[in-house]
Amino acid sequence: MIGTKEAARILGLRPGTLLKAIWEGRLREPVRGPGKAFIWSDDDLRRAAWLLRHKDLDAVLAERRVQGDGGPQHV
Repeated sequence: MIGTKEAARILGLRPGTLLKAIWEGRLREPVRGPGKAFIWSDDDLRRAAWLLRHKDLDAVLAERRVQGDGGPQHV
């Protein structure tokens, strides 16, 4: 489970893009942590990749590796 900033980096998006999608109702809100920040699960990342990037998360991660970002190794 990760925060919004890291989720955005993994997906190749800006954090504001993820938050806007939630506020507009296009993306289901992830669970909130004790400080009310969103905590993104693997399922949340997969759903966001499909809805916002129109790709499976594995394809997004592979694309990010080719571009040199690499993304996280734990997803």
